[in-house]
Amino acid sequence: MPYDPDDSLQYQAELDRLTRTFACSVLFALKQGAPANTRGMVEAIAHYMSDNSAAADLVQRTARGENAFGELLQKLALDEGEQQARIEIESAARRRKESHDDDRIDRALDARAA
Repeated sequence: MPYDPDDSLQYQAELDRLTRTFACSVLFALKQGAPANTRGMVEAIAHYMSDNSAAADLVQRTARGENAFGELLQKLALDEGEQQARIEIESAARRRKESHDDDRIDRALDARAA
């Protein structure tokens, strides 16, 4: 659904929709053993675990029987999904601007030829 890039509520709704879509794709690819997704997730986990307090929290929550690691995977997939969503939105905005610029040039050339 096209949205008005100047409308922050529409932007946020589009960002949320795309984030969920991309996060689901990341998790699906991870479950299928896609090497690039697995490597990316391992790197994200390594970065997360480099924070001793975050690692301690993960260990403690897991020891209490929580699915802390699964929740971490969900969070990291959402983070990756949001990055991909922002890139997609920016790319779509550039394409719209280029299309608008092309239309404007075409109209100017048509007006000049007439």
